[in-house]
Amino acid sequence: MSCPEVSVILPVHNGACYLRESLESVLRQTIDDIEIIVVNDGSTDESGTILSEFLRLDRRIKVVSLNKVGIVGALNKALDLCVGKYIARMDADDICSPYRFEKQKKFLEDNELDVCGSQIELFGASKGIKNFPVTHNELFVNLLTYGKSIAHPTVFARAEVFECFQYSNDFPNAEDYALWLQIVTESGFRIGNFPEPLLKYRVHDMQISREKKNSQRQSTNIAFEYYLGKACPVMNTLELMANTRVAKQRNAEDNAIYVNHLSFLVKLREYLSSKNVDLKYYDSAIVRMCKRGVNHRGFPLNRYFSLLTGGVPTYERMILKLKNAF
Repeated sequence: MSCPEVSVILPVHNGACYLRESLESVLRQTIDDIEIIVVNDGSTDESGTILSEFLRLDRRIKVVSLNKVGIVGALNKALDLCVGKYIARMDADDICSPYRFEKQKKFLEDNELDVCGSQIELFGASKGIKNFPVTHNELFVNLLTYGKSIAHPTVFARAEVFECFQYSNDFPNAEDYALWLQIVTESGFRIGNFPEPLLKYRVHDMQISREKKNSQRQSTNIAFEYYLGKACPVMNTLELMANTRVAKQRNAEDNAIYVNHLSFLVKLREYLSSKNVDLKYYDSAIVRMCKRGVNHRGFPLNRYFSLLTGGVPTYERMILKLKNAF
């Protein structure tokens, strides 16, 4: 029997409310040469009953039942079972456009990408379009400056990517960010986003809690330090974090601390250059964060750019400082 073109991985834990609608949207794809691997991760609601019903209706669906191993374990179990040329992510509460896989496959091939997400349409408790960067360069920069990268349930990738990389339990609630960061820093795989919404992302009360959001922020920081430290040890991310903590504790006004952090940003710029990333995206991201008064890893950008450029930070002064200060 030939392998399917697309393997779809869909983890579910107590997702009965929306599971049926999600599965139906995947089954309606214009690329119908697919397998759908659903991992029922210890559900105690009617998810199992719904899955049994779909198993009888469509042979493309496969169900694996686990005893609550968590999202990372469920995703990696599904990946182990995939045999398709491409792998697509899906969540049990979202809805695919029927053209999603077809459009993502074409966009991925036309742009020589290895991982492809898309924009998303919010519905439910919140409505609107959520946009993500389209190009590999923009996404690489965003991963290193805490901008938006890829909406996890929109991922469509070559199977080779997941033969080299899987999800890690070391970064709770930020396993997707950690994976994309690992991919761009440890391989030549290219990532991008289809420029239009191909998935309706449901916003509801059962999503990630405030407690998990705090865990997510912590895990994001840890992943940043770990993978960037491996990729470019000269950046000394652990020293940077120590200085960040000192600055917070003392409410420091010491210019040396700001100079140290600016040095880090310059090294980060040099690292992106070594990866052939178009630096205009990095320069723009730093300036944008500064103008909005956004902190970068605990440091107020507008404060130390003012100190180091001699007055109100303008675009030209900031870019000149980034390029020539060190």
